[in-house]
Amino acid sequence: MNLFRKISLIAALLLVSTVIFAQDKILIRGKVTDKSSKETLIGVNVTEMDKDNRIIGGTQTDLDGNYSLTVKNAPGQTIVFSYIGYTSETVPIGTKAVIIAIE
Repeated sequence: MNLFRKISLIAALLLVSTVIFAQDKILIRGKVTDKSSKETLIGVNVTEMDKDNRIIGGTQTDLDGNYSLTVKNAPGQTIVFSYIGYTSETVPIGTKAVIIAIE
């Protein structure tokens, strides 16, 4: 009985630590459009950057200009949107969808 309690306690602690660890990441979704024409942009680079401007991860927009990126929810993290012929845009990471128009 004592061994069963110990194993149950260890299993519960591992489960709680896994749930807490999983909360460090959030899913960011949005759409990228041209600022003047309002057309969606295909293949825009969407990059997660840390506070020291190091690349953490990234993706590209799809045929409809949509993207989704799982990012670390930490202070100083940003998302950079870059596309050939357009000015790059940097947006702080938040918990809601980011719809951006670049020029």
